[in-house]
Amino acid sequence: MITAKFTLQVPFLQESLAAVPDMELRIEPGQFPFVGEKTIQLLVWASGDDFERFEAQAREKPLIQEIATLTTEGSSRLYRVESEHEELRSLFRILFYDHDTVLKRGTVTAAGWQFWLRAVDRDAISTVATKLHEHGIQADFSAIYTEHGGEDVTANLTDGQYDALVTAYTRGYFDVPRAVSQQELAADLGISGQAVSERLRRAVRAILDDTLALSIDHED
Repeated sequence: MITAKFTLQVPFLQESLAAVPDMELRIEPGQFPFVGEKTIQLLVWASGDDFERFEAQAREKPLIQEIATLTTEGSSRLYRVESEHEELRSLFRILFYDHDTVLKRGTVTAAGWQFWLRAVDRDAISTVATKLHEHGIQADFSAIYTEHGGEDVTANLTDGQYDALVTAYTRGYFDVPRAVSQQELAADLGISGQAVSERLRRAVRAILDDTLALSIDHED
């Protein structure tokens, strides 16, 4: 299997986040948008900023037909977002339905849409990129890699925490001495230095909690 990581610039939802730059919308892994004859529906978890401000912004955008809160869990809120825009229906068909791909991760921030898309081979990823280009949407690929066997991290990380952790690790943030500063990481991720610090701290804590809990269970 091949996984491709890439970003898109799509006004739908992205422009609504301009007023709440610390908010992240997360698409559930394996959850595809519903694409009907006239409408699309997308379920997203929101976290990290002012929900009411985001909802007010979303209701003012012409691409969003309706936004509804389905449930709240802790500091996250689940939304159902609907649109009748034909170009969005075409976009979601390309990404999720027409080319034997599976959504591994998906997030939306004020900086853009970011996807980790899983496919059988590179040809499927190439087809997706070509179709997006034909629709006037440029996909900026940052990684394409072959998956190998092994266990996934079981810690409960948000996509933002996961991305910050991977970026920090690959850029040498944890090296001694550090190869990159916190502000440089912030620039790479398109967030504030404080947000980087918070995401890394919570990610490390979640992994430690998960790892130490497993170790204690094994000792018992």
